[in-house]
Amino acid sequence: MLSSLIFLSLATIATAVPHDSTDSKNLFQRAKCNADNCLRAVTGTRPGQTQTRVDRKADCSSFLQPTVTPDAVIVTVTATAAPVFPHKRAIENRQAPDAPFTVPAYASPCSGTVRYSSACSCYGVTGAVVTAPTPTSTITVDAPYPPFLAVLYSEPYFKGQRLVIDPIQKSQCINAPAAFAQQASSIWWGLGQLCYLYEYSGCQGAFGTVDKTGAGGTNDDFSRLSPPFNKRMVSYRCVLT
Repeated sequence: MLSSLIFLSLATIATAVPHDSTDSKNLFQRAKCNADNCLRAVTGTRPGQTQTRVDRKADCSSFLQPTVTPDAVIVTVTATAAPVFPHKRAIENRQAPDAPFTVPAYASPCSGTVRYSSACSCYGVTGAVVTAPTPTSTITVDAPYPPFLAVLYSEPYFKGQRLVIDPIQKSQCINAPAAFAQQASSIWWGLGQLCYLYEYSGCQGAFGTVDKTGAGGTNDDFSRLSPPFNKRMVSYRCVLT
């Protein structure tokens, strides 16, 4: 009789506490994720919170998915321009690193980033590294003309349209466009050059000279050359001395 009562009692206990794999999984998750104030703050189950579920998930994603910005690639572009005078170039400010992520104020029960990260993981937010596009920094540098070239400008102070004369071509005669014929007023010459400025096209008519043993330039209006030119049409020839 006693044996029968013991058997019935064990059967009753077995029926009252069935084994469920889902419950075992939940027990494992609860053992891994402590239902403390930190987790409640992150999941929004803590009383008095106003943050929406979307905002809390977004904060967790921003924390668990840091953005890594690659080092900037410097692209140097060489621009053919007027002869370069020595000058100081300002140093550009380097890109500041991204500000570190801070735990949101509503998640203050989390003692630090480790606790916050754990709570976000328990909240179902997974982490991944997001790589931002590689930034580029373009530096434009002036490329001076080779020292054997002469450059004529249509405006004073080496501005306006440019006309390049190669003195190596000793027989070269260059006819200037109308803009130069009307207002040509500055020239840059190379090392050891002798440049001739003619009144007419085809290197004909009266001419003046610009002669220097070293590289230099002038803003003198060509009407000051002897003889003065009518500036209706002009041509140029430069040679190496």
